Amino acid sequence: MNTRRVGAVIAGPIIAVAGIGDLGYSAVFFRCAILPVVAVVILIATQWSSRRTPAGSEPRDARTPPAPAEPGPPIGWARHDES
Repeated sequence: MNTRRVGAVIAGPIIAVAGIGDLGYSAVFFRCAILPVVAVVILIATQWSSRRTPAGSEPRDARTPPAPAEPGPPIGWARHDES
C-alpha cells in the first residue's frame, strides 16, 4: 500500500479532532503528542508478553547453550546411492 495513502488515512481522524469541541487545533497537537506515548506502551506490552513462557513449559536458562545438532555429512560432499 502506498505510504502517502496510509498517512492520509491515519491523519484524517487526527485532524478531524479539530472540529470537535472548543479546543480547535490545540486538540490536534495534543493528540499528536499522545500517539508516540501510546506506541511506546504498545511496544513495551508486546515485548513483555513475548518474554512470558507458555503454560506447562520450563523456562530455559539463557546461559546454557542449546543441545548440539546431529552431525551430518561435510559441506560440499555429494550423496550417491550405491546400487
